[in-house]
Amino acid sequence: MDYPAPITRYLLNRNARNRHLAYFHLDAHGHILTFGGTLDHYRIPKPQKGIPISDLLLFTEGMLPIDGSQMLLECVALPGGLTVDAHFFNADSYLWLLLLDAGEKAENQRLLQQKANELVLLRDAHARILDQHLGKGMTERLLRIDFQKGGERRVLSALFADIRGFTTFCEHRPPAQVVDMLNAYLSAMIQPVLGGGGIVDKIIGDAVMAVFGLLPSNLSAAGLAVDAAREILKSTGGLAVRRRKAGQPSLSVGVGIATGPVVLGVLGSRDRRTLSVTGHSVNLAARLESRASPGEILVDAATFDALKRDQTGFTARILDLKGLDSPTTAYGWRPHHEH
Repeated sequence: MDYPAPITRYLLNRNARNRHLAYFHLDAHGHILTFGGTLDHYRIPKPQKGIPISDLLLFTEGMLPIDGSQMLLECVALPGGLTVDAHFFNADSYLWLLLLDAGEKAENQRLLQQKANELVLLRDAHARILDQHLGKGMTERLLRIDFQKGGERRVLSALFADIRGFTTFCEHRPPAQVVDMLNAYLSAMIQPVLGGGGIVDKIIGDAVMAVFGLLPSNLSAAGLAVDAAREILKSTGGLAVRRRKAGQPSLSVGVGIATGPVVLGVLGSRDRRTLSVTGHSVNLAARLESRASPGEILVDAATFDALKRDQTGFTARILDLKGLDSPTTAYGWRPHHEH
């Protein structure tokens, strides 16, 4: 099917294969000038030219005019039960609305959320098992948090680990393959954290947040976090090798770590509580993780300094991180530096 030139140009850098493209050409007030594509796939009746797009697609009500040259609404549910990505963009002094099928993406997101919920339930089950063996509330006594004051400030190390390229991987894979990949990699990331004296604070899609320094240990929080990060790269690297040998797709993981004072507290009721850790170092760890290359650990200066004699193999670099006013010195480490 031939599409108008603005639609073709817009799609050049986007993979729209087999996504049932439909489009609307709109004037400055959001009235339909022309339309085309597979409207029947979305069960959208062919409109009369000149009517407001909001009369046809209710989700556009109040969206126009758009603020900027383009806008994307992901996984919008249509009345017919289908889900689309809605792309608004300006071209040739007119506004265009492009609809692309997002059913597979929505299903993948649903499965990922379901998996995250299952992991939260599993973590709660582990906590109940510990309560049975150690006595109810033992975890709180181990952490020594002053609940009467609502929390306290501590120096901890925050770790973020993320599967690189997982979102792209999900877009064109069946849900079963996506869940299989997520299960394998999350297990390979979480076990080193738990085995290394850390606590998994959150599972965010394909990312894990952990904190170190809460549980008693002879090692520093920074040392525990870096050791766990190395084990994460070793574990996920071994997993990738096994998957490639089996003819399965494989991905890499990037890790960010920062150490510093955080506010530590517990939110919730007497029977169900969630640990909350907030502070600059938590945000910094997340920023470092986003800049880490696949198969790399990036740590801040405080973590690096705390390692003392275990600084071999780290390379310093200056980074401009989002949300920070001045450049940040970070230290990168890759597994091959050990050999």
